[in-house]
Amino acid sequence: MKREAFFSIWLLSLVFVLSSCSDGPCSGSEPKAMVVCVGLDYCNSTVSTLPGTVSDAVEVCACLEGIYAAKGVECESVLMLCEGENPDTRDALYPSAENIRKTIGALRPQSSDLVVFYWSGHGHKDSRGMFLAAAAGDGADYTKLYASELLEWARSLNCSAVIVLDSCYSGNAVQDGGADFIQSLRTLTEEVYEPDVCILAACAEDSLSYVTSVPSGDGPARAHSVFTASLLRVMGWQCSANRTTQVRGRNAEGYLCTLPSRTNTAELTELVLRDMRINRETEKQVPETAGTAFPVFLIP
Repeated sequence: MKREAFFSIWLLSLVFVLSSCSDGPCSGSEPKAMVVCVGLDYCNSTVSTLPGTVSDAVEVCACLEGIYAAKGVECESVLMLCEGENPDTRDALYPSAENIRKTIGALRPQSSDLVVFYWSGHGHKDSRGMFLAAAAGDGADYTKLYASELLEWARSLNCSAVIVLDSCYSGNAVQDGGADFIQSLRTLTEEVYEPDVCILAACAEDSLSYVTSVPSGDGPARAHSVFTASLLRVMGWQCSANRTTQVRGRNAEGYLCTLPSRTNTAELTELVLRDMRINRETEKQVPETAGTAFPVFLIP
């Protein structure tokens, strides 16, 4: 009888543990978001300057912070900016390739967390592949951070991660980073929990990323990248003339709270494309996403 009673208790305990993990991994803590946003205007180099890229990074970071706050999700965010002719190159957050590697390498997410890496700046290609033109160092105009490095890092996290690249030729990262179709489909239908690495790119592998002027509700128009301007609109953010770090327009008590917890990035990319077509009247660039159906973007 004692063995039967012990077995019954063990079986009930197992059922409880399995049922408590049915909606995701059991990590012993509430899911949280970790966000790293990078923006460079290249005013301190001889390569072409990019208006709007710093605003892109600041406002994407603020928008995500607003979404997570509205949904009660803890968020750790880092801004890495290179702005103006005399940035502090000694700052640990000066966005050189080395500092970016150190910053993302220091993240320690749990399996239930979500990591978001956002980039707004130049993108180029060489014989090794597509790279992001990170901030200058040692007299160079820029340092190289390859998309393949970001993918390798994201896949090593053992949690869901999203890489958003607003740069020329960013579609190369999508071509290199597609996930297995069956894995994506199973995760989307919530049959199992499997960490995903999602990639959102501003344009195709051989295309450029463009800049536009976006009217704001509190002053003159501000430059933004076309892709990021539409991404912000889709997520409910009203672009600001002063790059405020508070949620504006459709506020945290309204639109942001209604966003689905599990947002398919393929659908998100389609919404961004529609907004680009409606508001920019351009067909010069088409955003892309890796794979077919990735479920997590806005919240863990």
